[in-house]
Formats: sequence, structure tokens, C-alpha cells
Amino acid sequence: MNAIINRLQSSVTRRLIERRNDQWSATLETLDHEDQSKWRTTKRLMRITPPSRLVILEEIALKNAEEAEGLADNLDAQFKPMYNLWCRQLLRQ
Repeated sequence: MNAIINRLQSSVTRRLIERRNDQWSATLETLDHEDQSKWRTTKRLMRITPPSRLVILEEIALKNAEEAEGLADNLDAQFKPMYNLWCRQLLRQ
């Protein structure tokens, strides 16, 4: 039974890859330098998109609360509050 399921899954995966490749080939064939579609496509491909979710300790934050907590921890690690610097300057005087 598992062998049949694995074969079906492989077949579906291959067909999806073939379809994706066919769509990409069709897109490339329609690009034209006169309407700047080549430039727009190249620009879009070269763009580095940030990850959509915050990664916390090598795990993806699935809930908004986890994402907010991870972002707060990240900001705490990067920045120091101004009042600490202000207090130090007052103590030096």
C-alpha cells in the first residue's frame, strides 16, 4: 500500500514540476525588451525577499504572540535604552 502511495505522490510531484516549468517557459517566451518586461522580470527575480515569519531559535513563529515576543527579544539584544546612557552621563558630571 505504501509503495502505491509513494508512486502516486512521485507522479503528482513530477507533473507539478513539469507544469511549473512549462509555465515558466511560456513566460520567458512572452518577454519583450521593447515593453521592458525583461527588465521587470529580471528585477523581480533579483530582489531578495525577507522571510515572512520571524525565526525563533531555529523554529518558525506561528502565532502573533510568538512573533511579537521574538521581535521584542531581538530588539532588546540590539538596542540599549537611552536612559542608561543619560544616567551614566549624569553620574560622570
